Amino acid sequence: MLHAVSSVRLFVRLARLGQRRPGRGRISGYWLMALSVLAVVGPTASGKTTAGVALAKRTHGVVVSCDSRQMYRELIIGAGKEGELTQREIRGKGLVPSRRIDGIDQVGVDLFSVRDTVSVKQFTDAVVPMIEGLRAERITPIIVGGSGLYVEGVLGLRVFAHAKPNPKLRFELEEWSTKRLIERLATLAPERVASIDLKNRRRIARAIEIAESNQTIVANPGTPRWETKIFGINPPREHLYELIDERLDRRFEGIIAETRALLAEGVPGERLDDLGLEYRFANRLITENEDPEKIREELKFAIHAFARRQITWFKKMPGVEWFTSVTELIKESII
Repeated sequence: MLHAVSSVRLFVRLARLGQRRPGRGRISGYWLMALSVLAVVGPTASGKTTAGVALAKRTHGVVVSCDSRQMYRELIIGAGKEGELTQREIRGKGLVPSRRIDGIDQVGVDLFSVRDTVSVKQFTDAVVPMIEGLRAERITPIIVGGSGLYVEGVLGLRVFAHAKPNPKLRFELEEWSTKRLIERLATLAPERVASIDLKNRRRIARAIEIAESNQTIVANPGTPRWETKIFGINPPREHLYELIDERLDRRFEGIIAETRALLAEGVPGERLDDLGLEYRFANRLITENEDPEKIREELKFAIHAFARRQITWFKKMPGVEWFTSVTELIKESII
């Protein structure tokens, strides 16, 4: 009975909102009642998850993580996971892993083993049915992510096919210099150069492998899966660097400990190098016995550069409404 009353109150509130003229960034009640999708994008450490949780509280929503590392069960601190691991039942999917953040469920996390290399298509195939299930339950999915390809894949802004490994090509590319790999990728898929880690030879080689296959990534901006309102958070550059540095200082020791544990559990160092800057630098610190403070400072600058690439990617995404902070987004985006 309480749920029914709450639903009626929500309906009445949204109906009233729908009669108002939306201002900058404001979401009309009619739009929400159409059971569409919200998304929050932006660079690392900009506060996307905080914004997603706040939006979920105001729209009867669930946060859906679109992150290239949070989908792996074993990655916690370096992946920036929050909340307690639990489960949520979603129509058509049954029980799925979920994290409870300040009373809000976050799905799209803890789906795969870190020992498995998961493609964007595999992630998309796993998450899209969750979003459809939430919409069928009249729950607003709020996609939150800083991984541009994953966000675009889930939203349907790009269509992905799973390119099979090409051992012959991989063997050939191993002999190439990093500079030559980047030049080749720039010729085949210039948009990937803006988003990929240009120091990760394996990722560059895989991108070339995909681009040269007959199942390439196809940009398809004309057929999004749902009507989606996309918010972007882009703090002033120096403030963003401060946010990145402060967060890394809080997590640094934990990232090192987590990486040691992964190595002890038999996760190869090469695999850790593929899992992002934090794990790569931590692996280097551990295996090469480098100075922790030197690694910490180098990692900060590497994350700064990564954040700039994220901003470049999302600035090209159509329809994003930008805010300079979580506070501004929450204040101006919801009536």
